[in-house]
Amino acid sequence: MTDEPPPSDGVAGLPDRRVDDVGLEPKLGGGSGPLIMSTYAATTPLFGSDAAAPVSTGRVSPARRPAAPGLLDTLDGLPSLAALEAQSPTFQFIGPMTDRRQAGEWALVLQSQHIEFTIRYAWAPRGDGIRAGAVQRGMVLEVRSEDYEQALHSIDLYERENENWPPPPDEDPFQLHPASSLLPLVFLGAALFFVSVTGPSAGGSAWFGYGRADALRLFSEPWRMVTALTLHADGSHIFGNAVSGSIFGSMLSRRIGPGAALLGFVLAGALGNALNAIHHLPGGHYSIGASTAVFGAIGVLAGIETLRILSRRRHPQSEVITRRRRYLDIIAPIVGGLTLLGTLGAGGGNTDVWAHGYGFIAGVGLGGIAGLWLRRHPNRKPSVPIQLLASSLAVGLIVGAWSLALP
Repeated sequence: MTDEPPPSDGVAGLPDRRVDDVGLEPKLGGGSGPLIMSTYAATTPLFGSDAAAPVSTGRVSPARRPAAPGLLDTLDGLPSLAALEAQSPTFQFIGPMTDRRQAGEWALVLQSQHIEFTIRYAWAPRGDGIRAGAVQRGMVLEVRSEDYEQALHSIDLYERENENWPPPPDEDPFQLHPASSLLPLVFLGAALFFVSVTGPSAGGSAWFGYGRADALRLFSEPWRMVTALTLHADGSHIFGNAVSGSIFGSMLSRRIGPGAALLGFVLAGALGNALNAIHHLPGGHYSIGASTAVFGAIGVLAGIETLRILSRRRHPQSEVITRRRRYLDIIAPIVGGLTLLGTLGAGGGNTDVWAHGYGFIAGVGLGGIAGLWLRRHPNRKPSVPIQLLASSLAVGLIVGAWSLALP
């Protein structure tokens, strides 16, 4: 059997050249004879504009027949279904279909059942008659009358089995915030503070004596847990923290907003310094640098991402994902954060590994709290007043801490 090509002088957008499409080879076995299946290139709209062509889904219906006698046998060069049926009384038709992918899938269904068919091009009226916009042009499947019921049944079974496939993506209740340059600007300010005010620790600046984290003064001067975040030992120290802090700070800003991200930085860093000081008691321990806050931000991201995965509402059809895969999804953010901690936070020399670790732990806790809030307020749009309030609190903590630290 052979494919009947559409006329080349009628419907706009129909090229004369035919190419194979929708994954079908030019000669496939259908029934007892060869099948030549040709459709149009995907780069060319099949019937005018692709956007205007409806996509047929759901149950199979027989070919539409003209609602009244006297309908035109041709329209823009295409034969009507009535004309095709008159010319081929021993055949019946399924269609028209404007979606070439659907036509290709139904053709493969018929081929799998060894039902011989030919693809033709025709038009049929929509509804009860012909009027402006009430005509549907498309492909029809021509089958023998004795195979017609089996063809409809096979296609109907196929549509039922694939009614909800592919499944829709999981709903993510956590809204992303617009990108922000707040955190990079904050770290630029920290670099200027190092260059113009404190200098390196080897220079003996009094700022380090006033502001470094001191385990023995944790309870008498707790503000040191904040001021220590703004002090750096040398140029490489501030440069590394500024680069990594800008990267992870920008990522965190996308999740909770720039103001909340800055507040999370300060809180996670201060809590990490406090936990680090407690760890070293009753002995003394000094600590400086924003790296505790950087790893705190990584922890916040891990905590929020874990809650986001737990809060993701799955479509019933997507439950084919195994439970093991689900558990891997949940622990992946924490494992990723620990990997970054081991890669970036376990340097040599004077690196305070414990401070990095405790910063990460504090961040995970804060991220869990933030994730729970986001979970209780799904799809909440970013709030500018909340971000302004959070950034003001962060700046207030830093300024207030230094006002208490300086004599």
